[in-house]
Amino acid sequence: MPHTRDKQAVVWCGVNLSDHRHGRFWNYLFQFSPAAHIIVQLNHIMATQIQLVADLKAVLAQQIKTSAEITAVQAATDLLNVKITELEAVIAAGGEASAELTDAVAAVKTQAQVVDEQIPDLPVPPPAV
Repeated sequence: MPHTRDKQAVVWCGVNLSDHRHGRFWNYLFQFSPAAHIIVQLNHIMATQIQLVADLKAVLAQQIKTSAEITAVQAATDLLNVKITELEAVIAAGGEASAELTDAVAAVKTQAQVVDEQIPDLPVPPPAV
């Protein structure tokens, strides 16, 4: 009967080789069967790959979340810049604005520029071929 994998256990010839009660059998296999070494190494490689896939999926989920957050902040910053420009146009058209209002608009505009510089720009998509 060929060996089969049972979740985390290594089963060969119907014997769970991961079970410590079969230590003598396991030692016998190591002593006389090169296939036993291959089974152990294969089991280790498969477990490592499974963990790596799980870790990469977690990283991908975090990257997707971060990308969505950055996009939302970029949209909010763009809207803020539009509103600041509109407010400056209203102040310029009206002619009479207090120094406090003008200073407040300038401070908000400066801070919005700082925030805009901290947010990375979206990459430019490559030209269609």
